[in-house]
This record gives sequence, structure tokens and C-alpha cells, in this order.
Amino acid sequence: MQSQSSSRVVLVPPVHFQFNEETAKDNAFMQRLQVAPEMICKRAMQEFEAYVAALKAHGVETQVFTPPADPINPDAVFPNNWFSTHDGHTLVLYPMKAPSRQSERLPCFIDRLSKEYNYPHLIDLSAHEQNDRYLEGTGVLIFDRPGKKIYACLSERFDAQVCSVLIDELYKSEVRYWKQQQDTVAATSSDAVSAHPLTLVSSSSSAPSKYQLISFKAFDSRHTPIYHTNVMMALGTKWAVVCLESIEEEKEQDNVRQNLKDSGRIVIDITMEQVTEFCGNVLEVRSSVSSQSDSPSSPSSSASISPASAEGYLVAMSSRAFRAFTESQKQQFRDAGVVDFVHVDLDVIETVGGGGARCMLAELF
Repeated sequence: MQSQSSSRVVLVPPVHFQFNEETAKDNAFMQRLQVAPEMICKRAMQEFEAYVAALKAHGVETQVFTPPADPINPDAVFPNNWFSTHDGHTLVLYPMKAPSRQSERLPCFIDRLSKEYNYPHLIDLSAHEQNDRYLEGTGVLIFDRPGKKIYACLSERFDAQVCSVLIDELYKSEVRYWKQQQDTVAATSSDAVSAHPLTLVSSSSSAPSKYQLISFKAFDSRHTPIYHTNVMMALGTKWAVVCLESIEEEKEQDNVRQNLKDSGRIVIDITMEQVTEFCGNVLEVRSSVSSQSDSPSSPSSSASISPASAEGYLVAMSSRAFRAFTESQKQQFRDAGVVDFVHVDLDVIETVGGGGARCMLAELF
């Protein structure tokens, strides 16, 4: 069974961070600050560095991909929109709506992911941009990896046809990987039986199944369509954050609620106001260490990794979101196995960029 969360994440520093006129057209979360651009970029970098340090201090393996001086990509700090990784060493490249975001798919980054991080199998959907069809990664797609479901709210950045192609290609990739594993098990079994005739070696791995799409329409408090699903929904291994009131169609809301209930997760229902505080933009991550005793301190932090972080699930979020969650909701996270919250101040990035803690992390599976 696939894992829902990862202990390895990619982050891209906001070296060119600024208000993006292109993405602001349908991202209602973005706001201008009456501050000099160079100061905005400086403060964003400070927030980014604090976030990386906090993740490292909790044992999360962070890989920082620093972009070159050219091209200038103001939203590069949100890499989860242009790529995702999957079992079977598969890398997916996504079609992005804004031209300034399309150029975030740097060949040097793709080559690094393919070779250094061992994702040689590529599913490249970027050509759909030529037909004005977009699918902005885990911004619009909320993967229930063990349950093989994808939740998505409809927007200009989600195209059902491209999503269908993705589901088919992921299925082919998983079948290919599964067959490779079966062949390996068969070879191992043959060798074991030859050496020890009474030994039985079998594989309990079942054949892969296709993802099921669960789509719906979601709106903010001003009845503006929500541009990315991950501002109103997030999934952990045993928990689900969702703003059910943003799904106005009763049948769609009931369908989402029932599917989350059927998954066995604790459902943490957030309000519209909490959505604006980025409570939906959170991500479950895991520590890459097994215990405090064999865990070195983060190079950028004097704090050692806590025993709790090494033993369970973490949830990464901004301090703004952390403050907005009620104590009852935080207890729901704990009841679902969450041992700690990784949070820092991301006010400038959230306000100017319209994305938060989850958007800044691209998982490596």
C-alpha cells in the first residue's frame, strides 16, 4: 500500500518573490503590500529560511533547489504546482496556466529529480498548455494515495480531460512497477526453492488499481471559485481537513463527506474564515530519523530533533494557520496520530503569493 506522506520534501527559495499580476487574476488570496519590492523579497527569504530550519529540526529531510538568476519566476517558491512524484520512481510534470509559472519547470531541476533522486520515468503533461488546458499539480489535486482517490475542486486551473490522462498514465506506471516487483519476487522464489526445496516464498502485493476522481465546485466567502483545492482541503494518513461549507452543492458536499468517512479518517471541518487563515493549506510530513539518540542537530538550528517527531506524523503549516485552528481541532489531529505541528511565520509569502506552507513543499515518494 502506498504511503500518504513522505519524509523528504523539495523547496525552492523565493529569490525573485513578488506580487504576480498573472496569477492574481483568479487567486483571491493574493494581496498587495505597500512595501518596497526588495523588502518583500527579503522578508520572504527570511520566512523561507525559518521554515526550512523548522522542518530540519523536526527531522524532515529538506532538499533546496536554488533557481538561476534567469528566468525571473515570482511564484517559484510554490514547486508543488509543477511537479509531483509517485511510486515506481515516477515524476509528473504539470501544465500551468500562467506563462511566468510555466518557466518554473527548469530543465536543470527536472534533470536533478530524474537522475539524483531516481525518478527516471516521466509523465509530461505540459504540452496541454498549448490547448489552454491546465492541471496545477497538488495545488488542484488532493491525492488519497492509499485509497486511490483524487479530490479536486473545479477551476480554471483544473482540466478534467488532462486529469483523466494523468490517471491513465499513473495506472500504466504503477502496473509497470508492480510487474517488475513480481518478476523480482518470482526470481527470488525460484532461487530460494532451489536452495531449500521446502521453502515457500510468496508476494502479498496486489495488482494496482486506477485512481477515482471526486470533483466538486467550491467557493470562498465572496462566492469566488476557489482556485486551488489545497486551500480548502488536505489529507493525512488518519485525518482530513476540509471546508465542507465551501462546497455549496448538497450532493457534492455529501459525496465528499461520505468518501472521507469511508476512508476511516478523522474529519476536521474548517470554516470559511479558517480557509482565509490558510488552515486548509497544511501538509502531513514524517521524520526521516528513527530516534533522537541517532539524530544529528539541524545544521541551521541548535535545537535537536524531538523524540516525538521521530515517532509519529507531523503537520506542517504557517503560524497564522496554527493560531486559527481551535484547541478542539488540534486535539483531533493528535487523536489521528499527529505528534507535533511544524509552524513558522509565513505572512508575507501567504499574503503576497496567495499560497502557504503546503504549497511550498513538493514531496519525494
